Amino acid sequence: MTEIRLYAFLYTVWNTVVSDQDRRADLCIHLLLEPEFFESRFSHWCPMVRAYYMRLLCWRMGRYDGEDSDGEIQILETLMDRLRSVYSHYMYLREEAERKNQLLPSSVPCNPAPGRRILIIRTDTQVAPGGTFLSFDSIRSQNVLNKFTAQRRPSTTSHLTDDELRPTTSQSSISSLDFEPEPGKKKWGLFRNLMSSPKARSKSQSVGRQPASPTPSTPPSGSSSLTKTPTNDPQASAERQPMPPPHRNFSFKFSLEYVDKRVTERGGNMRIFPPRLPKPAQQYLQTRSARAHLPFEHRPIKPEGQAVSSSRYSGRALAEWAIIVGECQTFFERRKVEGVPGNKWVETPTLGVEVFRKPG
Repeated sequence: MTEIRLYAFLYTVWNTVVSDQDRRADLCIHLLLEPEFFESRFSHWCPMVRAYYMRLLCWRMGRYDGEDSDGEIQILETLMDRLRSVYSHYMYLREEAERKNQLLPSSVPCNPAPGRRILIIRTDTQVAPGGTFLSFDSIRSQNVLNKFTAQRRPSTTSHLTDDELRPTTSQSSISSLDFEPEPGKKKWGLFRNLMSSPKARSKSQSVGRQPASPTPSTPPSGSSSLTKTPTNDPQASAERQPMPPPHRNFSFKFSLEYVDKRVTERGGNMRIFPPRLPKPAQQYLQTRSARAHLPFEHRPIKPEGQAVSSSRYSGRALAEWAIIVGECQTFFERRKVEGVPGNKWVETPTLGVEVFRKPG
């Protein structure tokens, strides 16, 4: 439990510890990825130690968000070399067992505790940094944008193209135009907009349904942003680009949950493939590493030293690593589908040590 708490502590304070590049390289290469230490922890006999150590490697050391640094390549290359070393030991044990007609090394992934799995769950206890009504702001801005587009399109469809129908004002200017509070009634305007009060709705409709003047006239100074801007203006073209969809940051954590035994059954041994890093780090390593274009042969290597005793669990460890990397990639893809603009803004679930308790 002390070792598990140490991994959870390093996972929590990781950004502070690795803020210095020299300290980051010393922690990763000379401690966590030191050959004997890596062999003994990655293929540890305790599934809980393996689970915490692998999540520290995957979500912290192996996470790449596009920020290049001098020591990033060296750390990722070292991590890949250690994973390939475990895979080579597993291949040797497997071929040795087949040659001697013995029981093959197990490749069944283990749960951290009997009947319990570490799952990523969302927690709503974190207060939004923008204020209590951050969720209402995103809904309000999107509704205002849709209402503004719907009001302008019927009267200008026959004269404007699709590019010209795109609103040239920001959401803040649209909001101030359609929902300008009356003098002396500035309080509770947000709640009136959410409840679609008759005053706000009638006022917004009156703005969108103003009759067109038969003779050309000079537009007022406050409505210059709604006029058609010439297409040769680069600044106006940039303003007409569609805005990125709004998204919210949530709080996630790894939780040790009881699950149905029928769900945890994985169907025996998994087929072990050469291990990989999380997808962004793997792609970065393939494009920037000097060794990426060199052919690598996965050949069996006889375990020596510390790996002699720990390599018997190498098959289970490699299967669990594949599950953790797949879980990480699935989480990233789901969050980007939900509106997160890039990997840099995807949340990192927190990791803590939970007390082992029986249900009830």
